[in-house]
Amino acid sequence: MATPTYKASVPLDKLDVQAYYTRDYNMLKRGKGLKVGLQGGFIMVRPNITTLETLVNMVRSGKYYNAKGNQKRQGGWFRSGYFSHIWGSMTIQGLLAYYYSDVAQDTSIELNRCRFNQIAENPRRSSFDKRGKYPRGTPISSNAGFKDTDCRDRPGTDCDDVQCQKWPFEESFIFHFTYCKTPTKCGDVSWNETYKDHQCNLMYRKWFDVRKLLSGDRHASIATGTYYPDYYLGYCRGKGKYISIP
Repeated sequence: MATPTYKASVPLDKLDVQAYYTRDYNMLKRGKGLKVGLQGGFIMVRPNITTLETLVNMVRSGKYYNAKGNQKRQGGWFRSGYFSHIWGSMTIQGLLAYYYSDVAQDTSIELNRCRFNQIAENPRRSSFDKRGKYPRGTPISSNAGFKDTDCRDRPGTDCDDVQCQKWPFEESFIFHFTYCKTPTKCGDVSWNETYKDHQCNLMYRKWFDVRKLLSGDRHASIATGTYYPDYYLGYCRGKGKYISIP
């Protein structure tokens, strides 16, 4: 369920846990040795006024440094390396990554992102993008023109334990629509080229299951759409044509 974000100096069950989160390995470029920021879709913290004041003082210090080229490892807050390759490096994703990894060690736990922040991501890079930055789902067909390559967060090792595209759907507790577009966009779900597409479609259907509960007895009169009803449950009239709550 959870793994420490680093080698803890005390046993896991003895940690004074102040935060749980997942990290965003999709932001890592190949071979750059850059640090990983937090994924903004799920961060759970224990309220602590001392921690809050510390973070506020960090921001007020203004010690966020720009860097270029090979110097990016010295960019970010207090030259920590949590820099512009991280979306939100100046705010939550970068600041908290620095705080819990470099300042308040042994007080946080990185959770399995397939369970607690499921975005249907591929933990491996793809030959589809030679630069190795942008994510691409694992192809379903063996005849596809692209394939998976090395692991993003553990190059040279096996990362199937965080293969979120193929993760058992019922074993995910929190879904985050970012890599999968938001359900209300009512996108075309007929294109199932990768395992990511399939997982996203299951996430859409689950979201509309919850949406159906909000309609209650009015469901039959509201959900009159015929656009991929197996996934959108009648709440889409067509591509981009979501039926909102009256």
